[in-house]
Amino acid sequence: MTSSVIPTTSKKLIYTEVLIKNIVLILLFFVIILPQISYEFEILEKSQQGSVLSILGFLMAGGIIGAFELSYDKTDLQSKIQRYLAHLSKFLIYLASCILVWIGYKTMALTGGYYNDWILVAGVLILASLFVFDFWDILSAANKQL
Repeated sequence: MTSSVIPTTSKKLIYTEVLIKNIVLILLFFVIILPQISYEFEILEKSQQGSVLSILGFLMAGGIIGAFELSYDKTDLQSKIQRYLAHLSKFLIYLASCILVWIGYKTMALTGGYYNDWILVAGVLILASLFVFDFWDILSAANKQL
């Protein structure tokens, strides 16, 4: 006789957690963080802009790799602690990515460059892909585990 494990955590609960996490992230970024960093870049000297952009590139690459590597598939969705740690990790990586995209845009805007708007569009598309991946990832993991 085989025993089957009855899932105690529902897919709906997990999907709701991910949705709430992403809504809180977006609100936190736009309402609290963005106003704090919007005008600080006016004091950045032109000689420092290249260094800032280089560092941003490395940080953004690391964050994106982390965002795609951290998968709900690797998380025991029945374990609250594992699930919440995965949510927190993704929350922090995505929030850092939002901040880095904005810092990059503001730094490029100081140079008066022609491609500023396209850089912002590309950054928004990268961020959108992270959020779409997040939902795909939880759907895939929940279908396998629950």
